[in-house]
Amino acid sequence: MQRTLLPRGEASLGPAACARESATRRRIWREELLHRRGRIRIFGRIRGLRQDEDPAAEQRAVVKLSPTEVALPLLRRSFEFDFVFGGEAQTLDIWDEVSPLADSVFDQPGMHACVMAYGQTGAGKTFTME
Repeated sequence: MQRTLLPRGEASLGPAACARESATRRRIWREELLHRRGRIRIFGRIRGLRQDEDPAAEQRAVVKLSPTEVALPLLRRSFEFDFVFGGEAQTLDIWDEVSPLADSVFDQPGMHACVMAYGQTGAGKTFTME
């Protein structure tokens, strides 16, 4: 038989009380995470090449310089974001960043959130949001 050590005072709590306590801790942790990261965050996602696009012949309109910066070589401009997802990023990677915000909306009455996708037609907004 394996023993699990519980924080002081939890040993006498029943299963329902332990579940409530655990949910409260998760909510507090999520709120702290959102507070530290900031309530408003801007992400960029660079669309990967489609199968019909040749990577050798394709001049990249957007280049990821770092985890937070992209460049537009033709315009000689760069932009900074809270985070930039490269062309190899999966939708699950984006969900991992957004999910604490979504969870806080469901866990706390009166909490509101907005996730907005903006970009050119065919850039992958619907694909990202699905």
